[in-house]
Amino acid sequence: VAVKVLAPELAVSEQARARFEREAQAVAGLSHPNIVPVFGVGEMADGTPYFVMQHVGGRSMAARLEEEGPLGVAEARRIIGEVAAALAAAHAKGIIHRDIKPANILYDEDSGRALVSDFGIAAVVPSGERKDTAKLTQTGMIVGTPQYMSPEQLLTEPATEKTDVYALGLLGYELLTGRGPFEATTPHDLIAAHLRDTPRPLSDLREDVDPELESLLGRCLEKDPAKRPSAGEVARRLAPGGGVLLEWPPPGIEALHRRLPRVSTLYLIGSALILAAVMPQLVVGTSVSPILLSVGMLLLLLLGAAGVVVL
Repeated sequence: VAVKVLAPELAVSEQARARFEREAQAVAGLSHPNIVPVFGVGEMADGTPYFVMQHVGGRSMAARLEEEGPLGVAEARRIIGEVAAALAAAHAKGIIHRDIKPANILYDEDSGRALVSDFGIAAVVPSGERKDTAKLTQTGMIVGTPQYMSPEQLLTEPATEKTDVYALGLLGYELLTGRGPFEATTPHDLIAAHLRDTPRPLSDLREDVDPELESLLGRCLEKDPAKRPSAGEVARRLAPGGGVLLEWPPPGIEALHRRLPRVSTLYLIGSALILAAVMPQLVVGTSVSPILLSVGMLLLLLLGAAGVVVL
């Protein structure tokens, strides 16, 4: 296991203690293979809070990207899907992570799974029974890492589940390209880009990315949260076998429908000609004179050939 302890200089802060305890309580209520589980919560003799969590034998995705560079498309697609599934499970419990980034995604070397960690600034949406829950972030306070923050976070608007989806889109770009979707480098320009600029097409940065994944990540980065997919939809689209969307009706089906009467007519004519060429031989046989037989056979052969051509 790993034991996470609140830093002594933060233990004197009621707000820091409340946030730390909230992370433990939030994650302890989640059970998902892509979320680092919490096994126990407690306090040391001096009152410093701690919680016991699963030890993940591996690196963060940030460390892996720094050491190895961008991932292969298939692996990046799987990891994005796993993170999306973890977020969907958290969202179902009313928990918004608010700080999805490579440093908070752990990679388990043994199983190859991606696990979401560090719910320390998670927003817990009060349920009907918890309407008096204390608000742990001040109004107007920007919470999160600006490089991975959504437009609504930068505008200090309330975070929603779609806030995590925006960060998921940013995570996808970084896993696939090693950088974000904007060319800005300074913090000021980066914030402006999140609020104003259109992300660079993923295919401009990496040619082997399939159009379906490019479109999905582009939707995640919509400025309007209402236009973004849910984390559950992203997980379903990236699940094995769920990435290919079938267009229905299939392309060209209308043209086939228009041609169907003509094709049916030709089929019937061709079949009738071939049948007309075969049936006389079966019925009459060779009981007629050789001259008539030779002329008739020629006509029947021509009739049959015409039927084959029509078919």
